[in-house]
Amino acid sequence: MFYTNFLCQFPGQPDLDVNLTDTTLNCEIPEWSSFKKFPCPGNLNYCSKKSYCRLACEINGLVNYFSHIRSYEQGYIYIFNSDGATNKIIIQKDAQNIFFYTLWLSFLRTPCKVLKFHQQLRANYIITSDINKLFYTMFSIFLVDSHFKSPQKIPELMLFKEQLHLVHAVLVNLLNRMRNYKEFEADACNNGLVLFDSLVQQMEQEFDLFYQGLKEKIK
Repeated sequence: MFYTNFLCQFPGQPDLDVNLTDTTLNCEIPEWSSFKKFPCPGNLNYCSKKSYCRLACEINGLVNYFSHIRSYEQGYIYIFNSDGATNKIIIQKDAQNIFFYTLWLSFLRTPCKVLKFHQQLRANYIITSDINKLFYTMFSIFLVDSHFKSPQKIPELMLFKEQLHLVHAVLVNLLNRMRNYKEFEADACNNGLVLFDSLVQQMEQEFDLFYQGLKEKIK
């Protein structure tokens, strides 16, 4: 099973349908994608020749759609997958949570070198904004990927911590550029991205606590 597309619906707004199997980068390069004011640590480490954020290009359509929606407005996201038996997940949430879901899904096809980590594996996991479940999901993906790459080697927890730190840095950079270059009628984009970043930041800062909690559940 893997996610193929998603559809967002909000009262008074047109439907937003996004195809996740199309990996062609959006040709439009919005102003807020520029690294001129906010250099991205991911760009410096992985693709220093780029002058703009490819992730920003990827999600620009989402940002434009949600820029007119308030974070508390209720809507639906329909997530379709390749499983013929149960090929649709329906979630009713407030807009900031739905924006979080759309980001997670969009990261599955992004050319961003940082968020490409475990991209194919993430496509098989359930999306959630529950921090304990999210930690379990991301840590499980890390372990599976580590095993595939080096079956005889014990995974190094420090590598997972470093990945969390880098993802947090990329999200903060994305948020800073979005706030400085974009004008919004409503706050769903800002709050949804803050939600995502705060979850990653908390997992990074309280890693030992989450890791210990996971160990206790396994015993």
